[in-house]
Amino acid sequence: MNELSQVVSEVKVYTANEIGANIEDMLNNAEKAEKMHEGAKLVLGDAIKKIGALVDLLKQDIDEGRMKIDDFSSITAVQAIIVKYVARAQNILENMQLSEQSSQTAAAGMSVAYKRSMDTVKRMKDAEEAKLVTLKNAIVEEISVEKTTDDVDEDTRRPAGRTAGVHPGNPIAKRTKRATKV
Repeated sequence: MNELSQVVSEVKVYTANEIGANIEDMLNNAEKAEKMHEGAKLVLGDAIKKIGALVDLLKQDIDEGRMKIDDFSSITAVQAIIVKYVARAQNILENMQLSEQSSQTAAAGMSVAYKRSMDTVKRMKDAEEAKLVTLKNAIVEEISVEKTTDDVDEDTRRPAGRTAGVHPGNPIAKRTKRATKV
């Protein structure tokens, strides 16, 4: 039974170790994704600022009369369309940035979940390793006790007190001798 418990504990330790390694790989991937989304969010933020500055510059050029399109009959309508489309580009980038923020938050949540899973598996593995050490120590102690108490007869399969190679005798003859003496 002790050997079976030892094997079961060793299998549990091995399994917990493998699960922990797989979760650690998933954690690394989630952390990479989190950093990627964070970087994308920062890049989109910079693009939004630059497009915003472009929109402000465009409005300033229109207000100061530096932007003139003589080929069109209504310059203000063309200028309004240009501002509208540049503002739409800025809005698209803002939406992309919000999407990256959501993705980064999700990846951060996955990282936390993987870290907690790794902690749980590590606690399980440590508990099984402790059981295994206790079991091995008990087996070693049991073996050492058997050796000290049974110094005469090292074969533990035979009952103690019987010397190897000696037959106990005829039990029927012993009973008849006792009966005749009485």
